[in-house]
Amino acid sequence: MWRAASRGVLVCQLRVGALEDHLPFLSSLRQAVGRARLSTLVIIVSAILLVIALPILSVARANPIVASIVLSPLALTLVVATLRRLGFGVWTIIIIAGALVLYGAYFSYTSFGERNHDGPSHFKYVEYLAKHGSLPPPSHCFVCHHPPAYYGLAAAVYRLCALTKLVRPESGIQLFSMVLMTVFIIYAVLIIRRFTQRESVITLATALVVFWPYTFINSVRLHNDILVTTLMAAGLYYLVKWDQDDRPTDLWVAAAVTAFSVLAKSNGYILVTTLVALIGYRLVFRPNRLVLLKRCAPPLLTLGVTIIAFIVTRTLTTHAEIGENVLGAAYKIHPRDYVGNEPHNYLYFDLKSFVEEPYLLSRTDGSGRQYFWNHLLKSSLFATHNEVPDLETAYRLNRRIAEIMNVMVLAMLAYLLAGIALVTKQRFRRYLVLVLNTALFLLFIMAFKALIPSAHHNDFRFVYPIVIALSLGYALVTASHTDKHRVLGYLGVVLAGSFMLLSIVYYLPKYDLVVNYLPRKVLRKKENALSTVVPARTKWDKRSNIIMAGDELVEMALAPHRTVKTIDLSVDHNDQYELTIFGQQETRKIVVGPFIKEGHEGLARYTQAVEPPVKKVRAIRLWPFGGDRRYSLGHLIVK
Repeated sequence: MWRAASRGVLVCQLRVGALEDHLPFLSSLRQAVGRARLSTLVIIVSAILLVIALPILSVARANPIVASIVLSPLALTLVVATLRRLGFGVWTIIIIAGALVLYGAYFSYTSFGERNHDGPSHFKYVEYLAKHGSLPPPSHCFVCHHPPAYYGLAAAVYRLCALTKLVRPESGIQLFSMVLMTVFIIYAVLIIRRFTQRESVITLATALVVFWPYTFINSVRLHNDILVTTLMAAGLYYLVKWDQDDRPTDLWVAAAVTAFSVLAKSNGYILVTTLVALIGYRLVFRPNRLVLLKRCAPPLLTLGVTIIAFIVTRTLTTHAEIGENVLGAAYKIHPRDYVGNEPHNYLYFDLKSFVEEPYLLSRTDGSGRQYFWNHLLKSSLFATHNEVPDLETAYRLNRRIAEIMNVMVLAMLAYLLAGIALVTKQRFRRYLVLVLNTALFLLFIMAFKALIPSAHHNDFRFVYPIVIALSLGYALVTASHTDKHRVLGYLGVVLAGSFMLLSIVYYLPKYDLVVNYLPRKVLRKKENALSTVVPARTKWDKRSNIIMAGDELVEMALAPHRTVKTIDLSVDHNDQYELTIFGQQETRKIVVGPFIKEGHEGLARYTQAVEPPVKKVRAIRLWPFGGDRRYSLGHLIVK
């Protein structure tokens, strides 16, 4: 039996050998497979399976859930194998893979317009480009002045989604954002590894990047910010590499990525400034200036010519001023959104409002919007809100978590700054590129806000890439304390670990659990407080309205108790509300809404007859239970 098996193997080998004689590439392929690492083979196999699965699922008209069950494990396997191929440590890979799963969970309850600046306008730009094959006129949408790089890529994703019909185009573009976020994280870790080989530092710094609250928000955002931040991370990596290894190739790659970042968004000019400043520093403080200038001049000139050509082309095609092409819609901000623009607005930090108000509201002074550092730091956690917080995530449990995180981020910042103060000048030079880039980011956002002092121009999204340098700095300070004062080191780890855990809990999809199983907060109102009629179509988030999260309800007491025959109320038009009437003999429940009519926005007014009337009513409760999770009550009048 053994001899027969051996003869069979020998015959197979002879046949394969004969086939390789006729098809030489098979021999090369076999040798390559033999030399390849397991991670490389997994990358190839998972990528092939993804390519095969897409058309099969499309032809089979699989629903999004089935497609997700099939494609998600393949995509995650591809990412994990890629990370392993790059030499990332086991814990780093586990953290990144876990973060991607959490981003997927966040995506499950986040549409393209939620927690997203001008999301519908960005989608309008993409849709026009996908359908017409040309750039939209600047007047077509609020963001249509932006450079085309992101929108061209997103339009390709739009067409793929329209072709396969596995997912809606807008959701597909959100998933594309998650791909870009994965690339951003990879470059973040590569930058971190350039400054330390200590696994504990790499692990902590990586965890801070991927679990930072704003990273969750950015992960599935339909916005050109995600492309430009990814490109800036890539460009920063090659700048660091060039600064450390002095290889001309790295400078060329950095210049190319920098040019592409400018084609994505004007934020890319920060990377341009970083590159020029670093070259300038080396020309001043390094020997062999002539040799250095000869090496740097070609990529620098190429970058400059590319940017000038792009600006001139955009100016000629859009017929706008150069400044408007650079800043775009920033010119169109209404003065009502302006905040203070005096020196104290940039120097003062309002500790009281930072601790007491969980969220930054762009139109409410008590939230700290007037002060640069208040806004920048708080928006790094939960972004910038308008009139009211985002109620899908700002329910009571999350508000408590937000309050704790606001205090913790101050403690972490103090811990970091105290550690940085002990850094020597020699060690400081090692981190010059990161320090320079971070300083330029902060100067940029200060100048941007000073030029057009809108609260929204102070949002952390403009400087998001600094999370890499700050996370690395915090991890290095923690490691330094661990070596010298173990208790201080443990304090830093516990502080960061607790902060990241709260960040994860905050963005986990738990809305239904909170609303259905935790006690609701009762907002008690007197009858005269709700007696002024608020007409239909009034904005739902008008300050005089009662804004409710899903875990809140309004109770109006009636004094004296009386018979109720009619209820007149105005509530947000696209939601459902349950009215509970508490009488002496009975409790009656009535459901109103939603009022769906094309073109109708804001509040809807209902006049509800109570048949038969309820006698001796002592109170009426209004509970929102269905809709977009943004609930509002204008008036509630009983007759």
